[in-house]
Amino acid sequence: QLVLGRDEAALQLLDATDSGGDAGFALDAWMLKAQAQLGLGRADDARKSLDEAVALCAGACPRAASLHLLRARHALADKRAADSLAHAGAALKLLQGKDNAAETGNAWRLIAAARHAGGNATNALVAARAALDIDRRLALPEKIARDWLLIGDILRAKAPAEAATAYRKALAVAQAAGLDAITMIAAQASQDIGMQK
Repeated sequence: QLVLGRDEAALQLLDATDSGGDAGFALDAWMLKAQAQLGLGRADDARKSLDEAVALCAGACPRAASLHLLRARHALADKRAADSLAHAGAALKLLQGKDNAAETGNAWRLIAAARHAGGNATNALVAARAALDIDRRLALPEKIARDWLLIGDILRAKAPAEAATAYRKALAVAQAAGLDAITMIAAQASQDIGMQK
């Protein structure tokens, strides 16, 4: 349900699920719940779910990097760019030397978004391109389209022509993959920047 963008349906399934005392299962459930709540824009609910997950992920927790990434997403949604950058950086450190390119790409994308939110466009662009390189290698169209959108957003103020190109690339990838929500965002961004030029 989450992958299909059905956050509300995912929450209902999670609410009806019992961990049966399995801490690992409970941790996954809280993390999925936080993800769905973030998707629905419920930052306060997500904070509570993340607090529950953090309590279950102590010591050498194998899900620590993923939890840091969720906490980075939450901080970004909460307009706390510095906290987001700290969590994404911690996740990237934990992922070093591990065979988890998808999460590494997610970490770079969040670092880029946090740097952009903090006004550091130059370093944000470096991180966004790192995410794009990984996502291209993994052939993940949704992530590639989101990377191009982020690159467009970063370039928008200083290089509108380059931003327009990035938005067009996001639109092309999203359309080819049948990603309706991202297609709409990219089309709107392209239109807005066209009027700006």
